[in-house]
Amino acid sequence: MKLKIFVAVLAVALAWFAGRHYYRTGHVIGGDAQTLAESITAGEQVVNDAQTLSPGARVEVSGINGPVEIATTDSQTAEVHVENNVSDARDLENHKITVDRAADHITVRAENRGGGFGGFMRWLTGRGGGNHGATQRVVLKVPRQVTVAVRGVNGEVKVGEVEGAVRVAGINGAVTVGRAAGRAEVAGVNGNVTFAMSRLADDGVRVSGVNGNIELKLATDVNADLNVGGLSGGVTYDLKNVTVEDGGDNRSRFNARIGAGGAPIRINGVHGDVHLAYI
Repeated sequence: MKLKIFVAVLAVALAWFAGRHYYRTGHVIGGDAQTLAESITAGEQVVNDAQTLSPGARVEVSGINGPVEIATTDSQTAEVHVENNVSDARDLENHKITVDRAADHITVRAENRGGGFGGFMRWLTGRGGGNHGATQRVVLKVPRQVTVAVRGVNGEVKVGEVEGAVRVAGINGAVTVGRAAGRAEVAGVNGNVTFAMSRLADDGVRVSGVNGNIELKLATDVNADLNVGGLSGGVTYDLKNVTVEDGGDNRSRFNARIGAGGAPIRINGVHGDVHLAYI
């Protein structure tokens, strides 16, 4: 039991530090940050924004202390709704959210001027620090023809059906991806992960550092090579075209060919079970 608690705390720590790393090293494409229809009061910031996106545009969200939802539509217009609630004006200065957008991207990013390991421990124990002083919510409605990256979120993440790649990292909460195409990467998640792939690119799918169960849904015509390692649970599947190549004496290792084989699906460092099914 103590080991499980330690693993859970470690996973949260890794997710938090991964999120801060991505936040600090990320950059905003284009010019200065822009916001439309923004209202700021002593304890609240609300942003409602809109932008026409070109096919293949990048949608990025980072540093949010609260849930993130990215829904997809058939429209070419992206809609952004951000709620940022803080205790006073000083907290708002420390945790303000910026929205940067152009035809090829939308970036939603929260400021975070507190940090370090002490900040993480205060956040973990509920004593303030980090982004704990702000409660945030981000809801986006974007075209399907986009790529999505979500990093450093303390809350549940939901992504709809997109026709591009999806990358999710440093999440303290459950992750759900309705559908992605090409490439998917999931790293540092403290929560269950559910996602679907309509097709795979040559570099396939990578999942690592998850403290929770994983459900991966594939299209019936997907061909892939599955490699699972460092698993504390088991692997189950409802797929009809799976050839197990190496189940290993150690249940932490599982290798199989899906269909004719092809793009890699690599799953490593999971404290939970892995289940594969059809979309």
